[in-house]
Amino acid sequence: MLFKFKKKKIVLDCFTYRPEVYRVQPLQKANRFYPDWWAKLPSYKDLNMPFSGMGNMRGCVGFTQLYSKGFIMPMWCDAGFTVGSRGEDNFSVDFADGKTQIVQHSQEQRGGYLDAKDYQHLKIESPWQFKCNRDIKWMWQQPVWNFDKPEEVLIPPAIVDYLYNTTSSINMILPRSTEPKEIFIELGAPLVHIIPLIEGNVEIKNHLISQEEYNNIYSANNAPVSFKNSYVKKKKILSKCPMGH
Repeated sequence: MLFKFKKKKIVLDCFTYRPEVYRVQPLQKANRFYPDWWAKLPSYKDLNMPFSGMGNMRGCVGFTQLYSKGFIMPMWCDAGFTVGSRGEDNFSVDFADGKTQIVQHSQEQRGGYLDAKDYQHLKIESPWQFKCNRDIKWMWQQPVWNFDKPEEVLIPPAIVDYLYNTTSSINMILPRSTEPKEIFIELGAPLVHIIPLIEGNVEIKNHLISQEEYNNIYSANNAPVSFKNSYVKKKKILSKCPMGH
């Protein structure tokens, strides 16, 4: 006899303790963030062209399919970055909320890749923590089409999960030029596109919680369980029965 086990509905819970972020800039489905330039393009019908005529990106399936998947994390405040010129190793950051913090990875952690004299690395600590009720993988990538000057900001892609960890910090690479330059990312700008690597509907839920609850979520899900291979060992500890129990 074959048994069919009903799979859990996939839910991505997003937690923040900051009321202004929760109310004004929550995570939303990617189809709410089509770029303005794309929305202003005439539709195929408006172009009134023969079947063999050349259309535009309003009819690009690859583009529309991209925005039909996953969710967008928008920038939760205005942010200004000043990057020193090529050959230097300095920068400054100013966040309008006065709360957002950054950390950095040293050059040694990535070897000779993206030398600090040519590129500035920083990691923005977002006000969100994520928790998914299923062990699925997520593609974490930059919504390039939403950036007016994508060559000025690089957000490296990654594959992540939100069953065994909850953090959502944003790695960012800022190329240096011959002169110091300023880069501005405004409130509400799409910052990260998070796409579930699974077919089927995925629901997103935003939650406003206390800072104490927020800290508890982080401590419970991101503290290492050993000094060696902490992620792998923690995953084994928290793994459920492969039949979904």
